[in-house]
Amino acid sequence: MKKLMIGALAAVMLCACGEKDTFEVKGEIEGADGALVVVERADYSGYWQALDSTRTNGSGRFSIDVRSAGVPEIYRLRMGDAYIYFPVDSTENVKIATSVKGFGRDYTVEGSEQAKNFAEFDKEVMRLDVGNKKASEDFKRKVFSKYIRGSQGNLMSYYVLTKSVGGKLLFDPSDSEDVKYYSAVATAYKQFHPEDPRAGVLEQMALQGMKKRNKEMGKKVVVNAAELKVLDISLPGIDGKEKKLSSTIEGGKPCIVMFTSIQDKNNPALMLKLKELYGSRNICIYNVNVGGDRFAWRNSAQNLPWTSVYADMNIDGPVLQKYNVGAIPTFFIYNSSGELVDRADTYEQLKTKL
Repeated sequence: MKKLMIGALAAVMLCACGEKDTFEVKGEIEGADGALVVVERADYSGYWQALDSTRTNGSGRFSIDVRSAGVPEIYRLRMGDAYIYFPVDSTENVKIATSVKGFGRDYTVEGSEQAKNFAEFDKEVMRLDVGNKKASEDFKRKVFSKYIRGSQGNLMSYYVLTKSVGGKLLFDPSDSEDVKYYSAVATAYKQFHPEDPRAGVLEQMALQGMKKRNKEMGKKVVVNAAELKVLDISLPGIDGKEKKLSSTIEGGKPCIVMFTSIQDKNNPALMLKLKELYGSRNICIYNVNVGGDRFAWRNSAQNLPWTSVYADMNIDGPVLQKYNVGAIPTFFIYNSSGELVDRADTYEQLKTKL
């Protein structure tokens, strides 16, 4: 789950092209004279990276101009080992008021309604007795009604789901009760922000959570079509026409979605193994070739008995983000009911899991 969240942060930052605008983070920290304050954002590896810093004046005041990511993003202000988290949708200014003793615990954030909600939510979490299961469940239901229901997939809903308390996620997607919250937020993101990489990430977290839950219950994975659908792909095939993954899966057979590349020196041997597997099983394959010479790919794909499509890295990056693909080859398995049920990182794993 940590990898998925890191992937989301990285994917969002990959979309932040042509950064030009800035936003201001300013405020007053009572009792801070010459204190170092730093504005941070998560980098490509999921670690918080310093963007800019300054020192407070004799009155505890500070001001920092930060380059905007160009997309909605979550930032934090750090002083020592304490943090104050806040969202920035575009270029709005953020104003923080706190004290040296209350930094990260007793503070106010202004700039947007979401910024105020971030601060209010964090302070509510601090007062929560996480060891009290009933109190925690009641709290999560309250948080859903207050911050998530009707949010239309905003940063607040994502922040709530990825909040950690004592090193553990407050909302656990592998928990049979909590997974429904992930489904709800994933649905909102897909409806209102389909191009946001968080949409696919949240879907995968919900799918993995439901898979684990149903495995423990001895049931198959059941995905409510109203909540989660096939993580669809639509890319050009060898004839130049768009080929949809959902259309391939409609055949009622188990389906392998595989990400490979003609540039991979092991690709020819892998294709031979897959041909043998394809011939011995009643399955379908949707093969996404990532990058490489398009003409060479088209020539080689003509000899393959399954659906082959081409992904241009300069255009189709979101497809890889949607499936959280970090290496080639990677395989995903849909069952005959069109449910995403497993993932494999090698051909050997694929053959075993299939």
